[in-house]
Amino acid sequence: LCCFWSTACASAAARLHGGWRIGAISGRCDARLGAGDPAAALETYALAVKVKRPWPMTRRAVLAYRQAGDELAADTLLARHVGGEPNLPSALFALAERQAEQGEWGRAALLLDHAMALGGAHDPALLTLRLRAARALDDAGDVRRFAAMLAEVRPLLLTRP
Repeated sequence: LCCFWSTACASAAARLHGGWRIGAISGRCDARLGAGDPAAALETYALAVKVKRPWPMTRRAVLAYRQAGDELAADTLLARHVGGEPNLPSALFALAERQAEQGEWGRAALLLDHAMALGGAHDPALLTLRLRAARALDDAGDVRRFAAMLAEVRPLLLTRP
């Protein structure tokens, strides 16, 4: 069955170039990933990205690589996506999270600053990570600035206890 779908997906990808077609192919990828077969999912993702590589598909392929135990491939794919689409705040944030996990706080801060410049400055998760980066980099001015920004965007409790 795996070979059948791979052949069918390759054939569809070669003939058709619409978003809904990629959605159908990526649905098969998601089903394989959900069934616990990251290798088969990656095989199908590879066929689909020959036509188009949207961020949602890249994000799922990164997850599949991580589930398959290939952190290097996941990190490489994520970095390449950001390199090819550098103005997507959610992709920048995902790469910044990975950089932070690896202790690369300076790189994480640069990615987060770029994501904020693109409109991500109202995202509490992004600001929280940027605040952590400022603390890790021992930058008191940035700590104050990002703590204040985070306080402005963090939702208040709707009811009082």
